[in-house]
Amino acid sequence: MLAKKKGFTLIEILLVVAVSGILTTAAVPKFFNVRRKAQENVCLANRHLIDRVDTLYFVQEGKHSASVQELVDAKYLGDLPECPCGGVYLWVPASEDNAQYNVVICSMHGTNISGEKKVAAE
Repeated sequence: MLAKKKGFTLIEILLVVAVSGILTTAAVPKFFNVRRKAQENVCLANRHLIDRVDTLYFVQEGKHSASVQELVDAKYLGDLPECPCGGVYLWVPASEDNAQYNVVICSMHGTNISGEKKVAAE
């Protein structure tokens, strides 16, 4: 009697590779979406921070800052916050009626702190 050899058949190996490929194609796009969403959330948190620091600046100085860099120069922010996608934080007037108050946007994400989409100033 011949002893039966133990091992996997070619069909079994191909089936495992095919299932692994299908699972990978489903998981990889989700991973990149999670990464993109995390970067957007960090950017949003930075914009909230800048807005709150500008409010503190207004309370103590009696005026809003002219730029985000001014908040750093006046020691209200330790460092200039950075967008994880490489965007730059800018001030845009909140409205034509009230040019004194500005809204912080990101040149990459182009959104204000309330989450509404705005076109980024370049």
